[in-house]
Amino acid sequence: MKVTKSKFSSEVKRYTEILERYLTEYTGYQIKLENQVNEKDGTVDVDVDVYSPIKYPYMEKFILNVLEQTVTFLDKSISLNGELDWELFEKVKSKLTSSFIFGQTEDGEKEYKRIQFLKDMVNIGHRTYEGFNTRIGVIYAPVQNINDIADKYDFKVIEFDNEMPILELFEGEKPLLRLVEGNVLNLIVNSSFKVYGFAITTKDNSSLSETIIQDFENARLLRSIQATKEDMASTYDYLIENEVYKEVDEELQVGLKYMLALMKETVEGASTEFEGTSPNIVYFKLSKAELNVYNAEDFIVSFSKGEWKLKNYHILQFVLMRYMLHGSKLYLLVEESLDKSKLLHNIVSGTNILINTLKKLSSTNTSSILMILPIKPEEIAYSTAITIEEAMESLSKAPLKKRNTEYLYLKIVQGNGVHLSVTDVGASFLSNLCSIDGALVLDDMLNILSYGEIIDTPSNPSEVFGTGTNACKIASENGSLAIKVSEDGDIKVYLNGEMILTI
Repeated sequence: MKVTKSKFSSEVKRYTEILERYLTEYTGYQIKLENQVNEKDGTVDVDVDVYSPIKYPYMEKFILNVLEQTVTFLDKSISLNGELDWELFEKVKSKLTSSFIFGQTEDGEKEYKRIQFLKDMVNIGHRTYEGFNTRIGVIYAPVQNINDIADKYDFKVIEFDNEMPILELFEGEKPLLRLVEGNVLNLIVNSSFKVYGFAITTKDNSSLSETIIQDFENARLLRSIQATKEDMASTYDYLIENEVYKEVDEELQVGLKYMLALMKETVEGASTEFEGTSPNIVYFKLSKAELNVYNAEDFIVSFSKGEWKLKNYHILQFVLMRYMLHGSKLYLLVEESLDKSKLLHNIVSGTNILINTLKKLSSTNTSSILMILPIKPEEIAYSTAITIEEAMESLSKAPLKKRNTEYLYLKIVQGNGVHLSVTDVGASFLSNLCSIDGALVLDDMLNILSYGEIIDTPSNPSEVFGTGTNACKIASENGSLAIKVSEDGDIKVYLNGEMILTI
């Protein structure tokens, strides 16, 4: 792009810094924009990079998409006279959102209709009917595909005599603000962004909205499982190819190389019972003024608290599964007596429960901290539940303030001399534990060690972070994983004293 020379030193730098912040908040990744000016002709080259300590295998396509569109926006932001377009910051999130939901387009009119439809959905989300917040389910699908979709989800299509814009529908039919709640009744929107019918199911004990969303979640889960397996296998390949064990004697080298190859084979061969493919639709779920959009992308596109952003729960699932599989699990995987697929299945089930817990806490704006401690393979066998004594031993090594371990309420997570596991309970149980002051503490086999624990943070007047952030940074040192849910609903993940993910 080209600007006048005098603009570069002051405005261009500030301009790209603001855009950098907008993109970081939107994507959840650390976006970096670097400027270089050509003094001869006043042109500015902008290099865009995405920083993430998480090496998710399928991130490359997403990064390329963000980079390509960001550069395009920057080029278009410079007017013919070399002035910066300061309105770009209000446009960039809506343009990226339109692209991630419906796909990229060079058609200006089509993009306008897309963005207008999204604005109308947000507008509807702030309405009420007889004191109730709007809850709406919308299926976006081409007319020619709707019968196949109806057969798959067993709903009936009731077509309108005349299609109409969604805002016009609700302005003329206000009771629909209460009726089209997604469970029984959904709207169907075509590729022209006109509502042309209802999708209605009359089945008892069945929610159409929940069924559709679960199919999207299952598809994402399968990709996260595959990503975790690919990442683990590539790690083993790296260790084998670079002979990181070459400093030991030759006989031990052979043994280590064999064990790494066996671990790789075990991880690649392990399977789970989880199945699912993404529905061939875009699904909009509007509830409590929050709009979540589900499609074939790994992330959820969400509008909440006046802003569009991406919710990368698939990255969180990947981080959790990878963390569970490292450490003790690497050694356990080579045990012949262990059911490898059952181990992977339990890890997936447990991380699902954790993510659903975090979603509950986020949606209710419940400030919480969750801490996961690494357990060394010699400390405990995978096949046995953790005893009360073993739990106390693990807690004694964590940066927690000492307290009375005889409190009656701690018995909630104990039974028959052992501690409950995450897979023994559920998201509602865990979110209840998280609702009290202090941290919920687990080990990396998802045993519940304790809750209401106070992280021991040294007093440091010069520290610029908040109390919860300081606690998570300290809690995540020495290999622990810490997750913080803020009162505003944000979820932040810390490892080795560093924030690695924001949702």
